[in-house]
Amino acid sequence: MQKIYIVRLPHEERETCLDIIKKLKGSSTKVRRANILLKADADGTNWTDQNIADTFLCTKQTVENVRKRLVSEGFDIALNGKKREVPSSLKRLDGHQEAQVIALRLSDPPTGRNGCPLGCWRRVSVRARKTKIDWAHEVKILLEVDYPDAPKIRLVCDNLNVHSLGALYETFESEVARSLSRRLEIIPTPKHGSWLNIAENELSALTVQCVKGVRFGTIEELRRAVESWSAACNANKKESIGNSP
Repeated sequence: MQKIYIVRLPHEERETCLDIIKKLKGSSTKVRRANILLKADADGTNWTDQNIADTFLCTKQTVENVRKRLVSEGFDIALNGKKREVPSSLKRLDGHQEAQVIALRLSDPPTGRNGCPLGCWRRVSVRARKTKIDWAHEVKILLEVDYPDAPKIRLVCDNLNVHSLGALYETFESEVARSLSRRLEIIPTPKHGSWLNIAENELSALTVQCVKGVRFGTIEELRRAVESWSAACNANKKESIGNSP
């Protein structure tokens, strides 16, 4: 198929691409675009799109897009891409909610602690392994001990393969597993999104305040230390944003 968008780089643009590739200026995406433009140059090497895609580990469509942008929008946009005119995502909190989060984060820590994350309730469990069976038992505790009266619990999990309703059926009798699964809705985090900020804050605080620089001889010692930390944070808990009155 004959190309519609033909790359013909003048000397100055060719030298710009060579300089970016040689000195690795800019992001890896920018360096790749510079390589694509050089290899697609009809007055230069004039490689095929497929050859370029195979060499620089991208799709053939990416090569075609770079060629199209050069012809229709110019060298600068073909090399650097378009600047976003609007944010990639909308703000999730307004000014009042942000103020609440900051106030919670800066609240007085429990006695003997350097700081404490958001003042919500937490339960921390220490296990030797992270298998489907371990996860299933934690879910059972969540449903039957922590929230026994909740008709439905929406549990946000990262995309680990052990986080599935099937783990309940592999661990417990079918009647028990069915009873638990009816009350549980698993919500995975976005595939290309960052993990939960609240969970990351908790894990970071746990590391800094409780286990960093401490040598534990047994898992029981670690378990006691973590339980003490979570109890101290829970003693200082405050209503978190989004809770019903």
